[in-house]
Amino acid sequence: MSVIKTLGFGAKKLESVALNQTHFENFVRDMLLVKHYRIEIYAQTSRNGKNDWTIIQQASPGNLTQVEDLIFGNADLTTTTGVLGVSMVQEKENSITVGCCYVDVNDRKFLVSQFSDKDSFSNLQSLIVQLGPKVTMITSDKSHRESSQ
Repeated sequence: MSVIKTLGFGAKKLESVALNQTHFENFVRDMLLVKHYRIEIYAQTSRNGKNDWTIIQQASPGNLTQVEDLIFGNADLTTTTGVLGVSMVQEKENSITVGCCYVDVNDRKFLVSQFSDKDSFSNLQSLIVQLGPKVTMITSDKSHRESSQ
């Protein structure tokens, strides 16, 4: 609560937080692309001697046109640095249990998943495309294979 500041007087109070440009871009990117919220960006304007707030940009997860340069403008932030670890165990003739762990230190993400897949590995392929890891490691633990056969 110590970072929240109050702007305005009387009935027109507005709680706010001051962010630098990098934190603001990360916040907008997270709200739109991860949490799937809609955002509105306001600017303070003066009309007839009154200070007022007007919407200068709006965006939703399905319509990013007004904030594309804000979200995707920095090329360094669009490249991923995550590492994906994959472990597979043959359960039945056509069923494979896949365990995955994804770590991205820049976004501070640690994701873990386990799912069933077929010999075509379509679910694993979908996961890799969605996460876009820079490095993928696949375990080759023979003890799992020998005990499941």
